[in-house]
Amino acid sequence: ERVRAALLARYRALGQPLKQTAEGFLVGSDGQPIDGGTTATVVALIKGKLLVVANAGDSEAILGGRVSDGSVGFEALCGDHAPTNVDEFIRVAKLAPERPA
Repeated sequence: ERVRAALLARYRALGQPLKQTAEGFLVGSDGQPIDGGTTATVVALIKGKLLVVANAGDSEAILGGRVSDGSVGFEALCGDHAPTNVDEFIRVAKLAPERPA
């Protein structure tokens, strides 16, 4: 709660007060979710054989390289953890405690 209060105070001080939706999300005056917070992606290649990828926030990781036909291809290794990602929104909504009406 202290982090949320500090975030709200900072936006208010900048003349950009935030609103809280019924679901508890913070949105700007335009109704769009605010972007901000911490994000990280960590990739480890273990013994040259095992690739481990972890992420938090809205960072993503992709792996790219040359395909056998000489073209360049890529594959997403993970998705982002942001409320604008529908699957993530649903996942978090299922974990959140019920809010009183």
